[in-house]
Amino acid sequence: MRARIWIFTAVVTLALALNLARVSLSIAQTGEDTMRARVAAASTALRGQLDLLDARLAPRAVAMMPDLIEVVRGGEGQPPTRPDERALRAAGSVLAPEPDLFAVASPHGAVVSRRARPVQMIDDSAQLPLAQTASGAMLAPTFAPFDGAVYRFAAARVPGAAAAAVVGTLVDDRFAAQLKSQVDADVTLLQGGRIVASSLPQGEERTRLTRWATAPGPGYGVLQIRLPFVATALSGMLPRGATRYAVRGALIPLDGGVQAALTVPASPYLAWLGRYQAFYLVGLAVLVLFAFVWGLFARAPAPVIQQVSAPPGLFEPEDGVVSPPRRAPRMPSPMGTDVSEPQSAPKKSRDASWPPGERPSGERRFVGNASAVTAIPAGERLDPDLSPAAAAPQDAAPSVAGSEAEAVGDSAVWGADAPAPGPFTSPAATSGGAVPDWDMPAPPAPASHKQGGGTAEARGKMVFEGACVSCHGWSGESPISPFATLTGAWAVNDPSATNVAQIVISGTRRHVPEDAMSMPAFGNAYSDAEIAAVTNYVTARFGAKGSQLTANDVAGLRKQTSE
Repeated sequence: MRARIWIFTAVVTLALALNLARVSLSIAQTGEDTMRARVAAASTALRGQLDLLDARLAPRAVAMMPDLIEVVRGGEGQPPTRPDERALRAAGSVLAPEPDLFAVASPHGAVVSRRARPVQMIDDSAQLPLAQTASGAMLAPTFAPFDGAVYRFAAARVPGAAAAAVVGTLVDDRFAAQLKSQVDADVTLLQGGRIVASSLPQGEERTRLTRWATAPGPGYGVLQIRLPFVATALSGMLPRGATRYAVRGALIPLDGGVQAALTVPASPYLAWLGRYQAFYLVGLAVLVLFAFVWGLFARAPAPVIQQVSAPPGLFEPEDGVVSPPRRAPRMPSPMGTDVSEPQSAPKKSRDASWPPGERPSGERRFVGNASAVTAIPAGERLDPDLSPAAAAPQDAAPSVAGSEAEAVGDSAVWGADAPAPGPFTSPAATSGGAVPDWDMPAPPAPASHKQGGGTAEARGKMVFEGACVSCHGWSGESPISPFATLTGAWAVNDPSATNVAQIVISGTRRHVPEDAMSMPAFGNAYSDAEIAAVTNYVTARFGAKGSQLTANDVAGLRKQTSE
């Protein structure tokens, strides 16, 4: 018993562990693929947003303003001078909304306007990024520092003049937060190993990202797994089957020496998997512990020996002889019989026992639950009562007819061998073994249910085929024991079928010296309608006359049994 419990537990535990491994690998792979796809999509989206930003700066539209061209070109015959505030005012009508930085530059100097700051005059235009555009250079938009800050600059040359319009957007945390909302990933811009702008919160997050940027990899940090009782003690060990980085990221080089770090947190994809694995393993450990303790205390069940007892009077005579079921003879022909002569009941032989529930006096006994069957008045009995004159022994001198009657009384029907009545045998000799028509049993049923017999209702045959035929047989003659034979039994020939229904409901036991045979109770297995159907089927197939029992009748018998 102990070995079976432990082996079963080991097999179940192994199967559950393999299932956990399979599920974990599948979920981990799905999570990794999703994060990689998200980082790749963010990279593409970032480049698209930078192109849109350059288009919104629109330096060419500013450079094409007629007022700006007139101011920076100067008067006829006068050399170009350094741009002043007039140039800024000329271009201001086009810039809506106002950019973070706007400047007009020429080889002689530049004038710069920044949001919330005063106008700044620069003598050396080389200090302004993209100021070389004034000399005719075609420079693309770029990230560049100016006055301690980093801007995204774009420039365009003013037609017909040695001047350029320069527009810039400040690169700061607000700029990074805008990019994050548009690319669905955290954006951090670095220049020279230093964070310029980031959507990450200040503190440890930015420090870890700076260290990772020096030696980029698939990710950085340790995924935090928070569990009851142990908090984050298992972080770094779970989830199994997946990389345990807290953040997945990619480092994208941009122009102007600026790099963009796009990062995606792994917690939404893998943290729950770590918790699932932890609870799953705890459940397996509890299962193994329970099975181990159970196996230690398990004992093989002792065989159950049930002592069977029955009320007195239901046993067969303890004479060592077990008789087969009674076979009632056919009614002989009344031709030549003296009906005035008293007839004696057939002599009960030691070789044949009365079946349960039947006595020569016409009494009915129910073997299964005797309290559920009421006594039958003498006027309603199906067996005839023998008068004292018929039961008393004959004092007449022996005759040929008397000796033949004696032989018939000990015939094969009742336990002894005797010749069958012949043409020279007196009919009166066999009249003692005659059975009235109303007690005459039906002949054996066909060997197969396909040959007919029984009621037309299919339910009775279905119940008999499923629960009864293995012991009682289709012909009514039991292949197991003569005590299970149905043909010739008094209860089966009773048109009321009370005993048959009670035995189906409550079961019964019949005792012989060698062993105790029993029929189980089917009252809990079948409904009232099914028990009524199988009872009617049995009496119609194996009895002299079929019963007409209903579900209400069976319900009443159940109530009697319970009382």
